[in-house]
This record gives sequence, structure tokens and C-alpha cells, in this order.
Amino acid sequence: MDDYPNQSQPPATPPPPTYPPQTPAPTYQPQVAAPPQTYTPQPGAPAPAAPKKKKTWLWIVLGLLALGILGCGILAVLGITLFNAAAGPADSVAALNQAALDGDTAAYQMYFDAESVSAAAYSAFIDYVKSTEDYAALVEEVGEEEADRMLADEILPEDDFIAELSAEFSIGSLEEGQVPFPDHTVTSTSVDNNTAEVTIVTVEEGEEVTYVLGMIKETVGDEDVWRIKEIKNIADMLEDDLE
Repeated sequence: MDDYPNQSQPPATPPPPTYPPQTPAPTYQPQVAAPPQTYTPQPGAPAPAAPKKKKTWLWIVLGLLALGILGCGILAVLGITLFNAAAGPADSVAALNQAALDGDTAAYQMYFDAESVSAAAYSAFIDYVKSTEDYAALVEEVGEEEADRMLADEILPEDDFIAELSAEFSIGSLEEGQVPFPDHTVTSTSVDNNTAEVTIVTVEEGEEVTYVLGMIKETVGDEDVWRIKEIKNIADMLEDDLE
């Protein structure tokens, strides 16, 4: 029997829950890098192969070398082309004769500057006239200053002289099949940078005639050509014609 009949029994206390055993968390040890391995060659053993490097530099050098060779080839071709375009001074004489045969006025004028040749001839011819006895007599009669004025303004005006001689040197003055320098032979050539002097001997009406040509290399259109700018011995030739 209960000792306390009038009191209720206290509720029973439930047992504490049970948990499965916990697995302890893993522990990590710091990783220590292994020391670099050193190679100790063994007697008679072959040395290890060196690590391969990229060959980019090699291809760059080979590429530059190839471009250099190609560039030299291009320059060689260009050199030949430029040499042909700016052929030697003596070649201009042959080209001028061919232009006359072809009736090619543009090519003729490209190789022969008639106005410059005539202007140079005027100075030479004035010097020649002043050396003659006739001019000396004129100076004695009217005085040197007046004689010079008469020569320049009345006897031999420069503009008229250049115009008339240029016409004589033009392609239009040549007959069909005629050339300025027939059967010519180059006897000497002297080149100094862009200037040259070429001496040729032609055969005209069975007689040999010598021309001393002054040339300058100029750009005409898109070509570099040697142009005849002066006949240096023209005064002597005119003197021979006047005698």
C-alpha cells in the first residue's frame, strides 16, 4: 500500500537520449616542400638532357634572315629596273636617234633639251663674235659699250637666236629617216654625279664631225634620263661653217 494514498505519483523521468559516438575531426599536418634534387654524375654515366627551350627566337631569326634574302632579291630586281630607266649618258644618244626614226616628239624632247642647248650656244657664239676682226672694227668705230649693245639688241638678239636655233634642233627639222647623230661612235664618256660629258664622232655627208655633249641626269615624267643640255664645241662648229 502507498504511504501517501491521497497524493498522486510523480511522473517518471525519461532516460537521457543516446548519441552515436562522434568521429574525431582529422588533423592536417603542413606540407613541407621536398628539397630540390641534385644530380651527382656517376663515373661513366651520360649527363642528363637539358630541358628543352622554346624556339620562338629561332623562328624570328630565320624569318628575318628570309626577309633579308628576299629583300636583297627585290633590290637586285629594282636595281636592274632603275639601271635600265636611268641608262648611261651614251645610251641617250642612241635613244634620241631612235626617237627621231619613230617620229616620237615626246621621247625626242626627253633626251634633247633644244632650248638649253640653244641658250648655251648663244653665250658661246657671242664670245666667238667678239673675238672676230669685224667686231673689233665695230668697237673701234662706235666704242665697246655701244658695240655690245648693238650686238645684243640688233645684230644677234638672244631670244631670236634661241628660238631659231631651237627650231633647227627640233624633230620637225629632220627629214624622214634622218637622225641628229648619224653613224655615231662614242669616243669618251666622263661622269661626275649627275653631270656627264660625252664625245661622239658622226659621219655626215661622208665627213667625220665631232660633238662634245654636255648632259645632266634629270627626272622627266616618271623616268630618270640623261638629257643633252649643251653642245660644248658648238662655237667651233659654227666658226667652221662661217669660214
